[in-house]
Amino acid sequence: MGRPKGSKSGYTRRSAEEKYELIRVVLEGDCSAKQLAKRTGINSGTISAWIKKYTEGGMEALKDERKPGSPIARYANTKHLTKLEQVEYENMQLKIENARAPRTRRRIGQNESLHLKRIRSD
Repeated sequence: MGRPKGSKSGYTRRSAEEKYELIRVVLEGDCSAKQLAKRTGINSGTISAWIKKYTEGGMEALKDERKPGSPIARYANTKHLTKLEQVEYENMQLKIENARAPRTRRRIGQNESLHLKRIRSD
């Protein structure tokens, strides 16, 4: 089977049915996860994870979970924002800035105390 041609990153999104068909031979005891990995070119850890998901949650567990991207990217990559979108975008930027602020303040405080120590020692 192997890796499909045309996949730039080497990653292929597979449906729950495709995953099941691949791991079925391991579940039925016809071969090991390592043997299947060698035969298909899929990482044995990935195969083991699919087997674990299937044994714990059935076909539903094999379905891909879509991971959300950066919510701010939705606005940053848009040319024309409505007034509401502009406000939401600015709000997200401020939230990110505020979340980073304590770390920045700590770093600034550390730098100031080092600077003061140097001045006092001179």
